[in-house]
Amino acid sequence: ITASECYDLFTYYVNDVGDRDWSRKLSPIIHPLEKRLPPLMYGKEMEGIALQCYKKKNHGKRIIKMGLVIPPSAPFLGCSPDAISIDDCKLIEIKCPLSGKDKPL
Repeated sequence: ITASECYDLFTYYVNDVGDRDWSRKLSPIIHPLEKRLPPLMYGKEMEGIALQCYKKKNHGKRIIKMGLVIPPSAPFLGCSPDAISIDDCKLIEIKCPLSGKDKPL
């Protein structure tokens, strides 16, 4: 379970109004859909370009591309930041919505 999914499930649990459908809520986690939808494909294609733009705007900062991070003390959790900025102690999460396709970076 990723950090995003964990938060989503937590808020679903906390905001209970008596009509929770856990089967429906857990289905996308247990049986994820193929990520071949145009908006998702566009976002994936643009991630590298967006990260390069970020690096240019933050010249001189140590920015490292990341993948799945699993904390040793909680191996059942994970998160997948796109990168981290070592000098700023920042996690970088890139989003490239299809609605921004015709806008400059």
